[in-house]
Amino acid sequence: MLAKDRQVTNLNTEAKADSLITFGSLPNIYYYNNMYTGNDETMNFVQELFIRSINHMKTSDWEWPDAWDTTRKNKFLTESLDYAEEQELYEQCAIIRDVQEKIKNG
Repeated sequence: MLAKDRQVTNLNTEAKADSLITFGSLPNIYYYNNMYTGNDETMNFVQELFIRSINHMKTSDWEWPDAWDTTRKNKFLTESLDYAEEQELYEQCAIIRDVQEKIKNG
């Protein structure tokens, strides 16, 4: 856990009920909430990782995992396309659609 997150956790556990919403036995809810719904730092990292991963699909050395069948590939691409559209990552949308087309055409 980062020092910044420990500070937030300490604030959550030490804060009075009227100054900070508490959630019963979940003193780390603030950390959990930001980790999974995304503060700027977390989301920038996830988005950067996503962009690099999708961009790698354009290269000749990129391959699917051996254990993935067509159904799993399509599910991955559909979910990735949904995320890219939501984040307005239009270059990555185009790459994903190109890969979907390659799978469709065999």
